[in-house]
Amino acid sequence: MKMKKTLVTFIMALALGSWCIAQGQGSAVQITNGPVVENVTDTTAQVAWSTNVSSGTVLHYGTDPNNLDQKASMPWGGMTHRVQLQNLKPGATYYVKAESTQGQGTGTGAQSDQTSFQTKTAGEQTASTPAQPGTSTADTSATAGASAPNVNTSQTAVWMVAGPIPQLVKDSSAQIWWLPSSLDPGARVTYGASSANMNLTASATPETNGSGSEVAELSNLQPDTTYYFAVWGQNGNTIAGGQLKTAPANYAANQNLWITKGPVLEMIGPHNAIVAWSTNARSGSVVHYGTDPNALSQTATAPWGQDTHRVRIHNLQPNTKYYFKVESTQAQGTNTQAQSQTAPFHTVPEGQAAVRNAQQPQ
Repeated sequence: MKMKKTLVTFIMALALGSWCIAQGQGSAVQITNGPVVENVTDTTAQVAWSTNVSSGTVLHYGTDPNNLDQKASMPWGGMTHRVQLQNLKPGATYYVKAESTQGQGTGTGAQSDQTSFQTKTAGEQTASTPAQPGTSTADTSATAGASAPNVNTSQTAVWMVAGPIPQLVKDSSAQIWWLPSSLDPGARVTYGASSANMNLTASATPETNGSGSEVAELSNLQPDTTYYFAVWGQNGNTIAGGQLKTAPANYAANQNLWITKGPVLEMIGPHNAIVAWSTNARSGSVVHYGTDPNALSQTATAPWGQDTHRVRIHNLQPNTKYYFKVESTQAQGTNTQAQSQTAPFHTVPEGQAAVRNAQQPQ
């Protein structure tokens, strides 16, 4: 009898353990879009983001990037989160970090990277950001690194057709290139070795090739160091961002392969795109791409043996945000390889003419 009772207890414990494991197998909450600053006045702002499951809505904010001492929240529930900030200081830079807690089915939580915006000066016209988060989409990579999945809604305004893309990443300098939409071209880039303290500034200048693209030169960088950057629009909001890692000191003195120009998007249509870049030696041509920056699960290639690489990507979805990374392998004479940073581009809507960029890798 005692053995039977022990067996029943064991079976119940096993069943309870299986049930607990099953409860933990749901998807952990993830921020899939944003935070996006939708509207800014001199004293108010509206911030929105999306998650993959219903969860809490909390926004931490403040004027000190190292001390987000204020908090705004909304009742638990929903995958699209929106918070209205009141009583802000005019003409001030605010830093925000979104937090979604108690994800449905898992009890997990997630926080965004920190981003920033600037309130209008007293009496200045209100700025409105048309980009809206969806329940499973994103329209900004202002975290950096660009870790926000795709946009796939014809109702959403697109800030950038391509980029921001780190280019010419050396041991002490780099370029940030992007192709803006006509809505609000970027005016400057802030950057730094910490996402919470991007205290260096580079002015954006239009390229002279007539493509409409812009570029900012980052200087005085430290070798083999990760830097974070944000592109600011003319309305005073951050509209995109990312990160890069500089090359090791004296990288050009070794015999390794490196990317000497690009990558650039030469053409972006509704269903295809052309990516080009150059290397210091003949090598392979591979583009990894997908709608999730953390899972570039698709590849496109061109034959081995070029130092100017050009790869066409086919079968893309229209009006969708993609992420890509180029890779050159088996470099002639060294068998080394080089990769670019991950960066975004946005296909044009169905029926719209392809965007063509005159910039060419040398």
